[in-house]
Amino acid sequence: MPHRDVVSATAAIGALTRRGRHRDALALFSQVLADGVAPNEFTFGTVLRSATALRAPRVGVQLHACAAKLGLCSNVFVGSALLDHYAKMGAMREARGALDDTCDPNVVSYTALITGLLKNGMFDEADRLFRRMPERNVVSWNAMIGGCSQAGLRALGVGRSVHASAIKFLGKLDVYIGNSLVSFYARCGSLEDSVLAFKKMNRKNVVSWNALICGYAQNGKGEEALDAYRLMRAMGLKPDNVTLLGLLFGCNHAGLVDEGYALFKTAEMEQPGILKPEHYACVVDLLSRAKRFDDAKRFLEELPLSQALGSGRLWREIKEKGLKRITGCSWIEVQDKVHVFSNGDFRHHQSDEIYSMLEACFYSMEDEHDYSIV
Repeated sequence: MPHRDVVSATAAIGALTRRGRHRDALALFSQVLADGVAPNEFTFGTVLRSATALRAPRVGVQLHACAAKLGLCSNVFVGSALLDHYAKMGAMREARGALDDTCDPNVVSYTALITGLLKNGMFDEADRLFRRMPERNVVSWNAMIGGCSQAGLRALGVGRSVHASAIKFLGKLDVYIGNSLVSFYARCGSLEDSVLAFKKMNRKNVVSWNALICGYAQNGKGEEALDAYRLMRAMGLKPDNVTLLGLLFGCNHAGLVDEGYALFKTAEMEQPGILKPEHYACVVDLLSRAKRFDDAKRFLEELPLSQALGSGRLWREIKEKGLKRITGCSWIEVQDKVHVFSNGDFRHHQSDEIYSMLEACFYSMEDEHDYSIV
């Protein structure tokens, strides 16, 4: 049935988009045009979400051309939707062009572009754009900190700068920004700063404790992750699936097999609803790393069918995608360049000089030790 007005047409397209029927939404948009109904800014904002969900950059370009023909590109709603689409497609030049074409871009427009810049590793440019935003809200601060967090050590300097700006402009940081900072510093390996950011938070929720626990786990501090978990429980907060996953990961990498297994069994008895295939897979990994293969086999045999299937699918996906275990490593930043090292690593182009220096340091320490005995 042809849609007689733009309101009913937009509502129908929006309903399809919300149900995940993105191809149908695009087909209906084409039919609306064929029926002679001119789409408005809300129609474009809605249908662009479907183009993004389908990762269809050509469709996005066609929608952009259609909006330009109707003189809607300067509209802030359409402009924001276009730059969000381009940013998520990795087309940053087009995303910047969409922002330039937008009349009076708002905080949503800037935040969408900043998020895209960060995801594409353009940290300095994202920082410059963030600083010239006419206004910022909690979402934009979190987007900036979260983007730096995903980049890890490469964006540590930018993240520190954003943290300082947040204190300057906001004074007291709310729980959402605080949580982002805890995660950011932990992912950058700056665990001391992560713990400090956590301690400075006036209010903490489950996400705050999860950020701290996962931060300890990611940095090989399994005992500290368990201590944080005990404090969390003492505060009367219940763990969720993220808490348990972080604890299992921390126990796994710290060799705390019995502790990790006990945590899983406690969750199985007290909170079975939080258990997901990832947790079961983590327990199998925990037992296998400790060469307790009989226990791992018994654990798998006792799994509920649904969880066994879920865990199997998880491992298959890991294998199919070529994902491998992340090797434990350390890193150092020298003159704005990050150098990463793992155990017995000879891949660095200056490995000979590095090992020579380490050997010299080792012998120097031995000499000092001999001297102190005398």
